[in-house]
Formats: sequence, C-alpha cells, structure tokens
Amino acid sequence: MTDNIFALYDPQADNPPVKDDKFWKPESEEFHSAVAQLIQKDFSFIDHLNIVFLFRDKHGTHCGNAVWGHCQKQSDKQKELHGFDVAIVIAWDIWSVIDNIKREALIYHELSHIGIDPETDNVTMQAHDLEFFRGEFRKYGAWSTELEGLVNDLQQMELFKREKHNGMKDDDES
Repeated sequence: MTDNIFALYDPQADNPPVKDDKFWKPESEEFHSAVAQLIQKDFSFIDHLNIVFLFRDKHGTHCGNAVWGHCQKQSDKQKELHGFDVAIVIAWDIWSVIDNIKREALIYHELSHIGIDPETDNVTMQAHDLEFFRGEFRKYGAWSTELEGLVNDLQQMELFKREKHNGMKDDDES
C-alpha cells in the first residue's frame, strides 16, 4: 500500500461554497498537493497537462452502478475556451464519506484514464483494463487472459498473503 497522500486532507475545506451549487472546484491546498504528489509519483507522463478537478453535488449512475468520478478529454473548443486538457469530476456525496485511501484510489483511477499518443503527443482516453461480471467469474473463474492476469495480481498483493489473513507478520512466525 502507498503512503497516504491525503493524510493531511480535510474534506470540509472543500465543502460546496453554496448549498445549491451543482459543480465547484476544490480549493484546499492539501487536495492539490496530494494530487500533484500522485501525478509526480505515478503519472509523470501527464504532468505537462492542464487538468481541472471539479466536485459535483451527487453521483450519477451507469448501468445501475454509482459513478464516483469521471474523466473527460476536453475538445479543442473547450480547451480554447477554458484552457484545460482534461476535466475530472468527482461526486461529492461519495468523496465526503470515503476514507483517504479510497480518495487516493479514486483519483488514481481517474488519472489512469489519461493517455498520451506517442506519435502525436495528443491526449487520449484509456478504457478499463478489465470488465467482467462477478457471476461470470464465480461460474467460470479466470477464463480469459485479462482475468488470469487479475488473479495473478491479486495473489501477489500483500493484502492476500496468508500471513496477513492470519493476523501474523513475517517476524511473528516461529
């Protein structure tokens, strides 16, 4: 697990300025500092982009699932009007109740959608690495290359090591 980049972040600092606002920019220095750290550490290839973050009052849904955030490449017209390459919108009703690790994971997820075309240096949007249904996985297991990769990744994570499940650390074993 990474160091908690949102450890100093107080979401109350980014409360909506007016109760009826549907969209607003996060103003806290801690938010912007945490995002900058994450970009520098894991997304340095996009550090030249002008990314705007917005909160929206309530989450949307897609196919019956809550949409916690959304990343969108800005059109040439939007870029000319507003000066941003990418807009990332985060649902405040979710952001304000999740812990700092989930906040970091959400920002990481949205930043992962941003790509750069190596030939043109233009912004691209990246699809998810994996899409599946739990029922499909329960019935057929890791039947695809993508699901096999997911299972291998999960088995490698410390979270899934036997020592962690038993509440033991490596130095506790005799």
